Amino acid sequence: MDGSGLVLREGLVYILAVDSIKLEVLRECHDAKFAGHLGRDKTLELVSRNYYWPGMWRFVKEYVRTCETCAQNKASRHAPYGKLHPLPIPARPWQSVSMDFIMELPPSSGYNAIYVCIDRLTKMAHFIPTTTEVTAEDTATLYC
Repeated sequence: MDGSGLVLREGLVYILAVDSIKLEVLRECHDAKFAGHLGRDKTLELVSRNYYWPGMWRFVKEYVRTCETCAQNKASRHAPYGKLHPLPIPARPWQSVSMDFIMELPPSSGYNAIYVCIDRLTKMAHFIPTTTEVTAEDTATLYC
């Protein structure tokens, strides 16, 4: 051993507990243009041709799992999403409402949030001052 964390053993470069060297090897075997982000098994096979370290399979698995390029280009393995169905148009005002909170506002008269209730048909809105400590029961009271 020469102090670099590398040892030649049985024709393979044995990498000791130096993660920076392991990462450099994986960058060369997985991220390089000739490697082409091949996936866990093929990356492991490519690395194991020339290198070895304890726990190599887990290290390669985690590296490939967290590879951003692989995640972006990975084919989806679920059924196609269904068609979007719009909500039905309400028959009369206030039959269907949406509500939300605007939170973490600067304090004003003891309030630091706003409860917003909007009629989906007319787009009429009510803005009611409240606090960030509002509960579900308080929200029901504000709605009434």
